[in-house]
Amino acid sequence: IFNGMASILTLVAAGALLQQSAQRKGRRDEILETNLYIARNVANVVLNRLQKWGAEVERAAANPELARHLEAWNSSVPACLLNGPEGTWLQNFCEELHRRKDPALENWHILDSRGFMVGRTPDSTIRGKDFSARDYFKGTMAHADGRIHVSSVYRSVADNLYKFDICAKVFAGDRVVGVIAVSVTTDPSWGLPDIHDVRRKAVLIAP
Repeated sequence: IFNGMASILTLVAAGALLQQSAQRKGRRDEILETNLYIARNVANVVLNRLQKWGAEVERAAANPELARHLEAWNSSVPACLLNGPEGTWLQNFCEELHRRKDPALENWHILDSRGFMVGRTPDSTIRGKDFSARDYFKGTMAHADGRIHVSSVYRSVADNLYKFDICAKVFAGDRVVGVIAVSVTTDPSWGLPDIHDVRRKAVLIAP
């Protein structure tokens, strides 16, 4: 009798443990499914925003007046023209784009065909400096066509913020006359209202 009762108790205990294990697995699976759903939702939000920013950069790059002024700038000596008509127009063009900016977009900038920064928001002493070694210029120029380029993350010399840029070539006919780019800060939420939980971070892992 005692052996039989011990066997029954062992079976009951084993059954309870199996049930608890199944419940834990069920809860874990539910958490994983929820995390996957949230991650896909965040990825879609970020992808949609990248596409929106890319479209804004493409529209700016396609502006014929921007191409004309960059072409005129390239044929002159940049250091002498920062406060001249071409430099002033390019800076004003940046500032107009900045006034319509998305909260996540930190600043706009324009580089000439050599990689010199000829327009930036907000205006800064780095205008006129050579940034040809930066990926937002070098990487954009390396594309065989006019595709949008998402740059590597860099630390800005103007404000020490970590950013990446969404960039496009500016064409005058079939000639590249410069690059226009918009910077996105790499804070935990990218400034997106859709990603509002400060305990979690959105990370760009590939262009």
